[in-house]
Amino acid sequence: MRNFRLNHRLPRRAAVLAAAFCSSGEVGAGGNAASAPGVTATTITLGSNQPLTGPAAPGYGEIGPAINSVFQYINAHGGVYGRKFDFNYKDDA
Repeated sequence: MRNFRLNHRLPRRAAVLAAAFCSSGEVGAGGNAASAPGVTATTITLGSNQPLTGPAAPGYGEIGPAINSVFQYINAHGGVYGRKFDFNYKDDA
């Protein structure tokens, strides 16, 4: 089994992608408007369903925790435009 290192550019790329997903065509006077479901002035809530149990779990069970660790890293470094990620993942069973 190969030992993979986290690419140092990955959290930055994830933050840029998250900011692109969270931005909207209309920005309020403050430039930090939250107009999408799951986006508030302080948090960005994201969710996913993953096969955590059952026959597919061994191949996919590590995806949710890995994504969550990237969001925790981004949160620890200030979030995106002052917003912290709240990532929830549930079993698809």
